[in-house]
Amino acid sequence: MAAVVTTGAVAGTLLGLGGLAFLGACGLRQVAANRRARARSLQRDLDEALHPDSIASLSAHARQLPRRVVLQGRVHTASPIVAALSGREAAVVQAVELLVTEKRQRTEDGGELRWVRRTSLLMEETRSTAWSLVDGSGAELPIELPQRGRKGLLEGVLENGGDRLMPNRESRWGRVAEELLGDRTVGVQKSEEILPLGTVLTAVGELRSMIASGRPDAFEDALRTPGGRMLVLCPSLLSRTPIHALVNDAESDAVEMEARAKLAQRAGYALLIGATLAGVACVFAACWGGSGGW
Repeated sequence: MAAVVTTGAVAGTLLGLGGLAFLGACGLRQVAANRRARARSLQRDLDEALHPDSIASLSAHARQLPRRVVLQGRVHTASPIVAALSGREAAVVQAVELLVTEKRQRTEDGGELRWVRRTSLLMEETRSTAWSLVDGSGAELPIELPQRGRKGLLEGVLENGGDRLMPNRESRWGRVAEELLGDRTVGVQKSEEILPLGTVLTAVGELRSMIASGRPDAFEDALRTPGGRMLVLCPSLLSRTPIHALVNDAESDAVEMEARAKLAQRAGYALLIGATLAGVACVFAACWGGSGGW
C-alpha cells in the first residue's frame, strides 16, 4: 500500500510539473511573438525612414516635416551635468539612494542568530540637460524626449556611473544600543547611471520643427527651417547598437525565446510521460497488492 501511495504521489508531482512546464512554454512563446512583432515593426520603421548622410544634410528636408528618420551621432551638450560619484560629464544622470539596515534573525531551522540585510528606497532622481546629437558635419540635432516613456527610452543607453556605500556614522554608545536591540543602520547606498558626453547612439524617430525662441544656447548649431523654426528629433528608439544590427538583435532575441519555449515544451512532454508511467505503475502496484500477486 505504501508503494501505491508513493507512486501516486510521484505521478501527481510529475503531472503538476508538466503542467507548469507547458504554461511556461506558452508564456515564452508569447514573449517570443511580441519580440518578433517588435522586430518586424522596427524593420518597417527602418525601411520607411529617411537615412541621411549626415545631420547637416537634414536641412534639405526642412520643408517635408514631420518625417521619420534614423541616424547615428554622439551625445553633445554645452551645459553638462557633473556626476557626483564618477565626476564624469553627462547629459543625463539617474541617481538612487537606498537606506541599508540589518536585523538580527535566527536561521530558518531556528539555529544561530545572524544579521540579515535589508534596503529601502530613500531617493530616486533624474537630472537632465538640453542635449543633442552631433556627427562632425557642423550641425547638431536636439533631442526632445517625451514626458511619458522617457525612462524606457533611456533604459538601454545609460551606463553605470558609480556605486558607493556611505557608512553610517554612529557613536560608540549608539552602536552598543543597536547591538542590544538587534537592529542597526549600515549606511546609505548611492548609485548612478549616466549618459556620458561622446556616447554614440542610434536614434529612430520623427523629425519635427519647433519655435527656437527661449531655447538654450546649447542649440546654436541646430538646423532651422526657412521660417526660423528649429529642427528637433522626437525619438521612439535610442540604442547603443549600430543601425545595421538593430533588427538582427531583435530577431535574435525572438529566436532565443522560441528556443527556450521549445525546451520548456519538451520538458513538459517528458514530465507528462513520466507521470503517465508512474500512474501505470501505481495501477499495477494496486492490482498486485489487491490480488496478492498475479
